[in-house]
Amino acid sequence: MVVRAVLLLFATVSLGGQATSPAQGQPSTATVKVTDELGAVISKTFVVFRADSLERKDPKPFYLELRTNSEGEAKAVLPSGFYDVFVAQTGFAPYCQKLRVRDGKPVALKFVLKVDKLMADEYGDTFE
Repeated sequence: MVVRAVLLLFATVSLGGQATSPAQGQPSTATVKVTDELGAVISKTFVVFRADSLERKDPKPFYLELRTNSEGEAKAVLPSGFYDVFVAQTGFAPYCQKLRVRDGKPVALKFVLKVDKLMADEYGDTFE
């Protein structure tokens, strides 16, 4: 009787440990749209998603580089976690923002890049 109770307790504890282990979350889609101050889309913009660790059992660094398409958009599939998002294009001031991605929830980001003051001072409004 005591042996059965111990075995039953052992089975309950070991099953409970398996049931509470965290599962991998669903990835989320992040859509990035980049424009200038006048609303014109900026293609070929450099977009980086970087995380030191992600919200999962075995955290690892994450790094993803993208470029925007002709509509000024880039899409990424990201695991849950906290990210630094960097956006840069020649002639424009770079931009950085924090982002939190949660399981399976889509994220839409819009970046409005401003003309880099150094470039404007050097070339005026005519630089490419």
